[in-house]
Amino acid sequence: MANITKESIVQRNENRVITTKLGDELVMMDIEKGTYICVNRTGTVIWQNIEKPIKVADLIAGLNNMYKTEESLCAADTLEYLETLLAEKIISLL
Repeated sequence: MANITKESIVQRNENRVITTKLGDELVMMDIEKGTYICVNRTGTVIWQNIEKPIKVADLIAGLNNMYKTEESLCAADTLEYLETLLAEKIISLL
C-alpha cells in the first residue's frame, strides 16, 4: 500500500460507508464489514473536505488555518489519520 504524502490527492469512498451526524461528530458504518466508526469534530471536518479530490497539503493548510495549530503537528496527525482511513479503504488515493 502506498504511503500518503502532502503531495497525494485523496477522496472519500462514498460507496464504502454510510454516514450520519450526531452533534459535532460523525458516525460511519462500513457497509462491507458491518462495523461502526465514530469520528470526532476534526475527523468530521476532514471528511467534509475530502468529498471531492483534494491535495493533502491543501487539506492540512485548511485545518491548520481553522485550528491555529503548529503546522508540523497538524501535518503529522492528518497524515496518520488519512493512512488509517486508507487502510480501512474508506478513502482512495487518486
